[in-house]
Amino acid sequence: MSIWILHLPNALTISRVLMLAPALYFLESKMVVPSLACLILLFLTDFLDGWLARKLDASSALGAVLDPVADKIVTITLFGFFFWKSQIPLAYFALALFRDTAQISAVPILLFFKKIQFQVKPKLIPKIGTALKFLLLGLLASYYLWESLWNPTLFSKTKLLFIFLSSLCEFQILWHFIPRFFAIYRKEHDTFE
Repeated sequence: MSIWILHLPNALTISRVLMLAPALYFLESKMVVPSLACLILLFLTDFLDGWLARKLDASSALGAVLDPVADKIVTITLFGFFFWKSQIPLAYFALALFRDTAQISAVPILLFFKKIQFQVKPKLIPKIGTALKFLLLGLLASYYLWESLWNPTLFSKTKLLFIFLSSLCEFQILWHFIPRFFAIYRKEHDTFE
């Protein structure tokens, strides 16, 4: 198999982060078609990188770390945009920011400062948490781009439901992540789940 094919999943992961700048530009400019194209590609690459890695038998330790880091960079950036546009409450933004920043910070602390190798094998709740964040971001983007097409009450209730469910996932993820981080830091464990 070609070496290029083996690196395709990681290239897709990196492209997710690189697409943020044009996505934000198009969103801010309310350019509907380019915004949607960038956002759909952003969200699809999250699915495709993992699927291709499994399908091509190209899973790697680097990809296992890159994928969740890319997810967090995307969500921090887009939620920051929507917070700036007063579309999400400070409490939710702070919670999501804290979780994502804590998890991103774990990578250099463990790998570079402590020289500790670890694995990332997310269970169902973190996957659901990421999916809820991406669905919430899609909802926020659709309202931001097509506000006149939305029923304001329906949008508010749907947004609050997603924020509530996502917040539950965020608390549960933090509840498990923080003690696991310290266990890995003390070399008592080697896997984030």
